[in-house]
Amino acid sequence: MHKKLTIQLFILNTFLLLVYFTVLINLKTGVNATIMFSSPDSKDYLAVGNWIFEQKETIQTMFNPFMFPLLLKFFLIIGGVKGVWLFQFFLWIGSINLLFFSLKRASNIFMAFIGTILFSINLSYIALTLHALADVTSTFIISWLIFYLTGKSFDFKKAQCFYILVLFFSILSGIKPIFFPILIFCIAIVFPLFYLKSFLRDTKKYLLLIVLIPVIIQFSIMVVRHHTFSLSTKGLFTLNQYFFAQGYAAAENITIDEARPIIKDKSLGFMLPYMLNHLQIFSSNFKDNIILENLKGPPTFLAYPPEYKHQLFYTFMDKLNKLFFQFHLLFILPCLFLLYYLAKRHSSLLKYYLVFYVLFWYLVLMTGIAFWQGDRYNISFEPFWIIMYAMVIHQLTCTTLTKLKININIKTKRMQKGMDSNQN
Repeated sequence: MHKKLTIQLFILNTFLLLVYFTVLINLKTGVNATIMFSSPDSKDYLAVGNWIFEQKETIQTMFNPFMFPLLLKFFLIIGGVKGVWLFQFFLWIGSINLLFFSLKRASNIFMAFIGTILFSINLSYIALTLHALADVTSTFIISWLIFYLTGKSFDFKKAQCFYILVLFFSILSGIKPIFFPILIFCIAIVFPLFYLKSFLRDTKKYLLLIVLIPVIIQFSIMVVRHHTFSLSTKGLFTLNQYFFAQGYAAAENITIDEARPIIKDKSLGFMLPYMLNHLQIFSSNFKDNIILENLKGPPTFLAYPPEYKHQLFYTFMDKLNKLFFQFHLLFILPCLFLLYYLAKRHSSLLKYYLVFYVLFWYLVLMTGIAFWQGDRYNISFEPFWIIMYAMVIHQLTCTTLTKLKININIKTKRMQKGMDSNQN
């Protein structure tokens, strides 16, 4: 058994290394500070890292949680730009290996190899390892979360498992604020409904506080430095300067650059009624942002900065993103059917399939308020759809084969009875 697994991992990781270094060698970017910190977000992360380690003042602590900047600056100190790249390279290869194990558990070895091949040929994911952005780190944590959920030790009924789940979302919230509403949902809804009684009897109540440390630290930073009790203002900034500015510009017949300074200080009290009054414009933008700007978005980081664009890789990834979009359309109904099928059978698979399903659609819908990011945000939810679609195919195949086997057995028995009757 161990020998078989060793061979499987050797084949997988040999393939991964070939893919990664073939792309890396052929990319015009290379591993250097110019590329690593070429995007505005990477500069913002570095500014927060400089504040953490060197106490250099920056307003970016208001927008960017501390966890990724902490890691970024740490690896810069110990290994420079190559240290950051090496860190992200190991996260890249680690996330794919974790997904491989998860796919084996949830489906079979064939689907595990197919799923990891699909994930590994996402050239945008490889390109992001050369940029100081949080997406590679968050994708690794998500792959680890999937690995944990598909494990035998995971049991929704155990409070300890809930604490570990909260820890995952606490860490993810400390990296990207988009995960904070999920953490709030776990604490405010899931916890009192399913775990409050066992928590009150538990002698280790402090564990819940420990798993929330990443979020507690971030809240403390916001309160002390910016006098606001929130995790980050990144979400409100994105809503205001991207989604609302986009719709406001269309409604007022001006450019988005003209709209941004006009609405930059507008509160939710102004924005929400305005969006309701122009619902058609904002709903159309929301749909287009999800589909055209994100799901079918261009592979931005294979052409960033523009002078480093690799045309062949860019074209391949652009076509692959459009193919992935077709996958999403194809699997909408089968995924819903599997959800119903597992719930009806009270299957143990339902416990984590439901989490994958909800998180996938949550992350997809959240891309509706952002644009100009290309396929960058798709990478974080790719592990979710890969394992969901693998489960759909596996369950459909197993069900079909089982029915086929039953029908064959029935026909065989009938034929046997007929032969016995003829002999008599």
